[in-house]
Amino acid sequence: MKNSLLGSCCASVLSCGRHLLLVSLFALTSSLSPAQQDSAAELAAKCIQKYTDVWHKHDPAVIAAMYTEDARFENEHGEVIQGREAIQKVIADSVAGDQGAELVVHIESARSLGKDVLLVRGTTSVTKDESVSESEFSATMLKTGEQWLIADVIERALVEVTEAESQLANLAALVGTWRPVSDSSQFETQVTMSLNGRFLTRKTKSLDEANPFTSVEIIGYDPVNNHLKSWFFDSEGGFGEGFWREDEDKWVVHRDVTMPDGGKFSSEYRLSWEDMDHLIVETVSKSLNGQVLPNTKAFKMMRAGSENDDLKLSEE
Repeated sequence: MKNSLLGSCCASVLSCGRHLLLVSLFALTSSLSPAQQDSAAELAAKCIQKYTDVWHKHDPAVIAAMYTEDARFENEHGEVIQGREAIQKVIADSVAGDQGAELVVHIESARSLGKDVLLVRGTTSVTKDESVSESEFSATMLKTGEQWLIADVIERALVEVTEAESQLANLAALVGTWRPVSDSSQFETQVTMSLNGRFLTRKTKSLDEANPFTSVEIIGYDPVNNHLKSWFFDSEGGFGEGFWREDEDKWVVHRDVTMPDGGKFSSEYRLSWEDMDHLIVETVSKSLNGQVLPNTKAFKMMRAGSENDDLKLSEE
């Protein structure tokens, strides 16, 4: 395999390991309360010192131990290394060529999906022999026992990212097909990236054959008001707009819909993650023509497949 995990100047998996150790430490620190951050800072100092010792000893096994057994790494060329054993082998093959390199890591965001999953995005810069290699990454980390281990990493060449792409990246966890865990919901939803990644398309259909219903929602970035916005259309002729905002570990969506008969329906609901594959949907307010309606009981949805799954929407 071509040795290009960190770009053309300093391309080695050992650099990747160094990147991701720091990523894990910064991500852990940034997602905790102030009191927890103090202890996390102490832990980070110990881990960095330990890592420095390991770096000078060039021990691939210890670096590889920071990954889960089935970890996946995808470099900027789309090459994939699967599993801790394979990652350790590449580290061992390339460790000698990375001596004297200097690393700088910048974390752009770190957020949790449930208590045991961290999503981290940022950039890295590796300098060696006056050559500089820069890249951006997104990493998924899982808490295993008392440790945070790297489960998945995608690295890309550093390019200018539009504000629309940056905002939508925060909703990337929604991409896929979602179905209800129980009979508490009669809908299933599919979310895909569309139009060169500038928008998300969310298609929803009823699972109740006696009451077929389909809706399409386009989610994009509003540069005038600097927030995510959506446009909603349904198979009965209703249409409307939604406004999305992030509130700690959840998304809050306010939607105003014009009904087919001209009535006005408003609702606000929350989306939160129990873990990477389970989504909680909770309605916190709704009204029809100004009259308050009872809220719908919160329900759970499960990721059922990738964005390529076929959601057979009703044509009615």
